[in-house]
Amino acid sequence: MTQCEIMLWSQLKSMSLLGYKFRRQYSIGKYIVDFCCPQKRLVVEVDGETRLTPRAMQYDQDMTVFINKHGYSVISFMDSEVVSDVESVLSSILFALDA
Repeated sequence: MTQCEIMLWSQLKSMSLLGYKFRRQYSIGKYIVDFCCPQKRLVVEVDGETRLTPRAMQYDQDMTVFINKHGYSVISFMDSEVVSDVESVLSSILFALDA
């Protein structure tokens, strides 16, 4: 896991107190996602600068289509968002969980 993923994972683990249990490095078909709340069918991805290449962006788009077809929603954040404002990231995740 990257430093940003470690930072977010430490926060997501504490969400179990709210009844949301996350798994990390969760497998959905041929894809492995960063974090997943299976009970709410929500996937959380954290991406760095390397994900901004055309090839990586196409892979992420294909993955999102596949995951959506299997009934999951995907919410993505850049590393910089997690580092600069983890509270807003967590608020966005909570909003998605309650939607």
